[in-house]
Amino acid sequence: MSIPDATVLARWQGQTAGGRRWPRKHVRCGSLAEAHELLTLPLGPMRIDEPRLSGFPSDAPPASCPVVVTSAAPLASAALTTTVLLVFAQMLPATLVAPAIRPLFAKYHAGAEGAAHAFMAVNMLGAIVAGPLLGADADRRRDPRHLLPILALCDAILLGVLALPIPTGAMLALRLLEGAAHVGGMTLLLSEASGQRTTRGASAMGWAGGALMLAVACGSALGSLLVAFDPRAPFWAGAAIAAAVGLAALVAPAPEVAAKPAPRLGWRGVVEVARAIPVPVATAFVGRFAVGCLVVSFALFGHRAHALSDRHVGALFTIFTFTFALGMVPAELVARTVGRAVVLATGLALEAAAFLSFGWLPPEALPAAMCVGGLAAAGVFATTLAYGAAHSAGGRATAMGAIGASGSLGMLLGPAAAGVACAVLRTPEAPLRGYRVAFGLGAAAHVALLVVASRWLMARAREERCASGADRA
Repeated sequence: MSIPDATVLARWQGQTAGGRRWPRKHVRCGSLAEAHELLTLPLGPMRIDEPRLSGFPSDAPPASCPVVVTSAAPLASAALTTTVLLVFAQMLPATLVAPAIRPLFAKYHAGAEGAAHAFMAVNMLGAIVAGPLLGADADRRRDPRHLLPILALCDAILLGVLALPIPTGAMLALRLLEGAAHVGGMTLLLSEASGQRTTRGASAMGWAGGALMLAVACGSALGSLLVAFDPRAPFWAGAAIAAAVGLAALVAPAPEVAAKPAPRLGWRGVVEVARAIPVPVATAFVGRFAVGCLVVSFALFGHRAHALSDRHVGALFTIFTFTFALGMVPAELVARTVGRAVVLATGLALEAAAFLSFGWLPPEALPAAMCVGGLAAAGVFATTLAYGAAHSAGGRATAMGAIGASGSLGMLLGPAAAGVACAVLRTPEAPLRGYRVAFGLGAAAHVALLVVASRWLMARAREERCASGADRA
């Protein structure tokens, strides 16, 4: 829906942090989508006084204030549904192949364990480089969807080739490119979701993040079923799904693209965007770092400390991921009520406690701890995405790329840190100490972020509480 030359009359209420009151403002909006895009970093609590179809007043000041049209209809639900489904499908191939890596390398690459570990890590390097740059390019072109079909089809081709009996070195090089294509496509989809609203005017990031985590939970289970037929089957299935994503992106409805300023290109622009949202970027790193510390270490710990089978450990991880996925939308709704900063701080504290408890709880208490950890992670991830989506309309894709790159770096360093801790600190007298330290590293990262970001979180909490009070008034 578009309203040519619409004018929105906004009234700012309350005061900014500096105590300055903002007067009545007139803001020109070329469309409802553009009005939504203007919601960036509010200078104070604001409510819409009246939207009207009139010429822009000659005496009105320039459009210097962000504005959200709360009375306007949200973007088309078909476009939002399509974006959420594409996020789910885009994430599936990456999680499908995880259970196939060990048997694939055992059968076609002489069981090289070092190469198998490298295969899991090298795609993160591609993601760290490609995600932010592709996001910046999407912002420059003002259309997140334009490169998605190409990236998805490249991902499909590379997954198909990775299933072939090619030399290990070539396989790792192609895996680097595959990671860049996959995470680049996800960056574009999350950027697309960040500019959309649900039918009630809420951000779509809770649904997009929930779809992403649901794909993580479902993909691993589906990959385990496929690998029983052939180690290459998850790669073939992943290639087919990626190709379907590319084709769907060409024909599926896309959201309306609003005019927005093009940010600075290149790494300098990425750094500028990351500096504008430092805590969300750091939170993405900490969250993925902690998960990286957990994945392999917990599987080994469960086997050695509690004699848990691989199936039992997999069930515990399933509890964590499904709770994570199902908690995303409720976390977004709670954040709208009490404020994102409150949900983020609470989630970081609860996730730290959950990670620390994994090494000390009896096995019968681990499902409850996994549930708490998943819900806490949902609160952290939902607010991280929401803060990224609230960044300047001209740099949302770059913000999503920066958050994704930070998370990929955390996922790259987390398993390495846990592996070093387990190898160095484990002794015959204390065989479990290394694993507990690995879990403690994940918890310590959360606590450290809470301490370092406390001033930022308190400032955001005050602003969001003031804005919530103005809305109720």
